[in-house]
Amino acid sequence: MSTEDILKNIRGFIKGKGYFLTGPRYDVAKILVETPTHMDADEVHQLLGKARVDASTVYRVLNLFCKLRITRKIVIDNGPAQFELSERFLRHHHHLICKHCGKVVNFDEYDFLESDLSKLERLFRRKYHFIVADHKIEFEGICAKCEEPRRKG
Repeated sequence: MSTEDILKNIRGFIKGKGYFLTGPRYDVAKILVETPTHMDADEVHQLLGKARVDASTVYRVLNLFCKLRITRKIVIDNGPAQFELSERFLRHHHHLICKHCGKVVNFDEYDFLESDLSKLERLFRRKYHFIVADHKIEFEGICAKCEEPRRKG
């Protein structure tokens, strides 16, 4: 799906919730669509250009997007919250999180993981009468970049 298609979907979704895709909201959404990595609010603000949108507006937009489930917030230990588009607008995926530098990497070995997760969700429904609405899997460890100095030292 193209950037413009995703932005049209976001516009329609926001409108359906009774909000408008204002200029700053559009700008933040566009940054999130065009940037394939997870970003904290300061990184979004820097990419927008500090003169265009002030930091408090970026925080307000990201909080609204989280409330509407347009974005997903990833909190890693004591680091700043990172944001990504929700799976309503991107393909379902999971995360590898570096405990050293906080880098978040998407992985989407969907066929491998999702068939077993579907079985598990059916078990939860049958055994515990619990209907799973969503799931998130995050593996924490150390990325190759952070591990390399440890191997040498």
